[in-house]
Amino acid sequence: MDTYYNYSHVSQQGLPDFCFLEKVDEVEVLNNLQLRFQKEHIYTYIGDQVVSVNPFQKKPGIYSAETLKSYQNMYIYEVSPHIYALAQDTYKKLLLSKESQCVIISGESGSGKTEASKIFLEYISKVSTISSGGQTNTRPEIIMKHIIESNIVLEAFGNAKTLKNDNSSRFGKFIELEFDGAGVPISGKIQQFLLEKSRVHTRAIGERSFHIFYQFLTCKKITQKYGMSEDPAQYRYLKESLCYTAGPNINDQRDFKLVEQALESLKWTEENLDSLWRMLSAILLIGNIEFQADAEKVNVDAVQIQNPEVLKKVASLLHCNSLVLEKALISRSLTTGAGKRQSSIKVLLNPTQARETRDSFAKVLYDRLFSFVVEKINETIGNGIDQKQIESIIGILDIYGFEVYDQNNSFEQFIINYANEKLQQLFINLVLRQEQEEYIKEGIEWKNIDNYFDNQPIIDLIEGQPVGLLRLLDEACIVGQSGTPENLIQKFNQFFSKHKHYESYESTNNLAIDATSFMLKHYAGSVTYNLNEFIHKNKDPLYQDLINTLESSSDRLLLKIFQKDFQKNQVKKIPTTAGFQFKLAINALVGRLNACQPHYIRCIKSNDEKKAGYFDYERVKHQIRYLNTVETVRVRKAGFANKQHYSRFFNRYKLLSPATFPTWTLSAREGVMEIVKHCKIEQPNQPQECHFGKKKLFIKSAKTLFKFEELRAVELPRVVVTIQKVWRGYAQRKWFKQELTRLREEKEEIQRQMHRKKCALIIADAYIRYKVRVYIKKIQPWLTGPYYNKGRPLPTLWTNRTPFDDQMQIYHIQWWAKVKVTPLSIEQRALIRQKILALDLFGMGYFRKKEWDCKRKFQADYLSDDSNPKKQQFSDAVQLLFQKYGDKEILFADNVIKINKRGKSQLRTIIITDQHIYKYDPKKYTQKKTGLKVHSIVALSTSNKRDTFLAIHFKPPVRDLFIDLGCDSVEKVSEVSTNLVQQVYKLTSATIPLLFREPLTFNNSRDSRNSGIDFVISFSQYPKGKEQRLSSFVKGKGNTAIVYYPEKD
Repeated sequence: MDTYYNYSHVSQQGLPDFCFLEKVDEVEVLNNLQLRFQKEHIYTYIGDQVVSVNPFQKKPGIYSAETLKSYQNMYIYEVSPHIYALAQDTYKKLLLSKESQCVIISGESGSGKTEASKIFLEYISKVSTISSGGQTNTRPEIIMKHIIESNIVLEAFGNAKTLKNDNSSRFGKFIELEFDGAGVPISGKIQQFLLEKSRVHTRAIGERSFHIFYQFLTCKKITQKYGMSEDPAQYRYLKESLCYTAGPNINDQRDFKLVEQALESLKWTEENLDSLWRMLSAILLIGNIEFQADAEKVNVDAVQIQNPEVLKKVASLLHCNSLVLEKALISRSLTTGAGKRQSSIKVLLNPTQARETRDSFAKVLYDRLFSFVVEKINETIGNGIDQKQIESIIGILDIYGFEVYDQNNSFEQFIINYANEKLQQLFINLVLRQEQEEYIKEGIEWKNIDNYFDNQPIIDLIEGQPVGLLRLLDEACIVGQSGTPENLIQKFNQFFSKHKHYESYESTNNLAIDATSFMLKHYAGSVTYNLNEFIHKNKDPLYQDLINTLESSSDRLLLKIFQKDFQKNQVKKIPTTAGFQFKLAINALVGRLNACQPHYIRCIKSNDEKKAGYFDYERVKHQIRYLNTVETVRVRKAGFANKQHYSRFFNRYKLLSPATFPTWTLSAREGVMEIVKHCKIEQPNQPQECHFGKKKLFIKSAKTLFKFEELRAVELPRVVVTIQKVWRGYAQRKWFKQELTRLREEKEEIQRQMHRKKCALIIADAYIRYKVRVYIKKIQPWLTGPYYNKGRPLPTLWTNRTPFDDQMQIYHIQWWAKVKVTPLSIEQRALIRQKILALDLFGMGYFRKKEWDCKRKFQADYLSDDSNPKKQQFSDAVQLLFQKYGDKEILFADNVIKINKRGKSQLRTIIITDQHIYKYDPKKYTQKKTGLKVHSIVALSTSNKRDTFLAIHFKPPVRDLFIDLGCDSVEKVSEVSTNLVQQVYKLTSATIPLLFREPLTFNNSRDSRNSGIDFVISFSQYPKGKEQRLSSFVKGKGNTAIVYYPEKD
């Protein structure tokens, strides 16, 4: 980004790179750092290193997705200072060189190292998964997600609130991201160093124990399950420091939900989680175990458990025997002699020893539990990858910063500061010395800088052989040696009283140093250490009785994390001390870092009050001193503010010379020389500004670099216009040629398609004509009478049936119907319509609603036939009826059985005309009552059985008519129903319903004075042995009746 080199911009915002300082001293470095901090720029470069100042507040937009994206595929000198820039540079070097990289994050506690490691890890996670294809839920993305989630878990178990930092790392970790040859993350590994386990039971007032204790107490589900109080003040281990909250940015309840989600994502089983929460509960309750003098043992200073119920609760949580645990806490087994003379005696503990044993038990439980958490995380992120697949790594070292307290700096601070001395030595070797070596390799003449603080003498003092502080401390831990603080300080004074980095009261008579204390002059400042607990903490004791107690536990997790201790119990060896173990670990780590190409993030704490936006000048000055910041700038600058590979410089500034732009055929080094010459950088009688190395250009002052940028800014618009002009002309010509070619090809393709289509149409037309001719021949039988292939489907035009075939079938049916109907008379057509209506009413085949004879001809008048002996009387009666009432047409006339209002069957002649229904006596053909008007009919009812009864329903108060239409064994229900429905529609334009019901109801007893009652008719076949051909009506009790009908023929 151009703002990186914009001099007018950086003069207001502060220089983005300390190497741009004209004058390099402590004041200039501090002033620039303060100016950038005030302008809300918390990052500054020292060449390719990043200096980060903790602002103690969130900066909006600085870590957004857009910001992260802006750093991708950029060189570190092209973008504003940021951890993202260093992360991109690290990943790019890993891809190009295939060499392992490491990032060393240094600074004192509270300077933001942990946050810096998370920001670095976030960026690597994004860019490395993009390089793997950018798909979601890929293996690389899942691995990086697990590594990031592991940070949540490790912070909960390994971080705590201290006086200087609300989220201080109380352990060191080295995260290794393992990549294949394509730069895709395939696995990971985490190594932890020196957990401050003494924080479990003791710490300074105002500090907290590890976050996880306070977090899991916020979960009611867990506390209720294990019978724990949610109040941290109920636990002595948490109560003694009088601090239960960790500041405004830490929410224990919220953070514990994140821990649970991370553990679930990291594939922890329910069994492991249960053991985890039980062990944490047990550790807190161990602190509540109290001791009192044993009254039964008068002559011995012995103790007994004061609150046995707490002990039983701890034993229950650890799944071990409470009596065995009690003995292990109040007594100790000592082995004397050897071989056959070996014997074991039980020594009772005094109150001080018992409390020491209790606290040792708690802290070793937590230490082993923490190691198990790291081991489980490594199982998940290790991904089961074969080591042969790992091409390179990126290591991220986040280790505790330099620590010094006003009072009581103990063994932990000694080890922590020893680790920082080793890392500072690594920095001196890899940066300060290698930087000077680079100038020599490049053939640049310059003066060596040797006045930086070399801390090798301090490291020799601590770990020196054959005599060093750690060696003397280990000897003091051996039984029979100088095992007291007083004896140990005498040993220190004996060997190091004249050492320039060591002081004690005896060697200097400095009253500020206690008799059992000593002071070391570290690179970061002098620290006074109190030896009172050094020996005990270095021994890191875990007594055999406690090991035996744990070995009897039924908890599988507990047995697993103490498995090595059980094995050591069987083979007696001198135990290694905590200091010795850490020395091996830190030396192995330094060896690992030496094999990597280093990158540095130097973290600075802006103030001790954790106040947002406040820059404590004196406090920051102290830190830049012990970080060797000024010396680093001097070496990085070394008389040169900037260095760049010839190819990179040439590609950026080639437009400044007409000779090098737009084309240059010679080497990049010669091109750079031509650019420098054209820009007239070198002036007579002035020091040389640009020095030409073998592979790089070295620029002496920042003003020269800014001059190149200013010339480039002036020249860039003209060049851009020229490039745009040429490019647009080229693009238009290219487009025209491509478009012309495309149009020609399209024209040819259209012509080919039109020709093919024309040919296809000719072929299709001929083929369709052929198929139609064949089809016409096939359907001839369907067009030839008299049967027209009735009932058989038409053949199809094509192999598969199409809508055309369905339509042809419809056309054929319509044509066949027309052929059949056309010759018929008007009367015949009327009969056909009646049959069609009957078909709609009664159905056919599977959809038949009632048995009826669709082949029978509807004769309408069955009494005018010659078979009627009273034909003449019937004719006279009809003639009289027409004259009297004006009826014009007989729709139906026949003898029926009528059911009267008393349920009696009566033979009657029914005459249905176009207006009325008349009832006659069949003997004399005299009329019974007045005719019933046809338009008063509202519905017809019949059953779906084989009976011949029909109910005709009229509008009240007219009585319903219930008649049997099968007197001559011929079914006439369909004919009468069809005639009535058809005639009612003619008279009223309304369609009356034909209802098929069982039971069937009708009312033939109502009149204008009363509503009558409904007859309820049920239907049944004749009983066996009483069968008849005709249907019969049998009245039952009250208003019920049964109609019997014959079986099917």
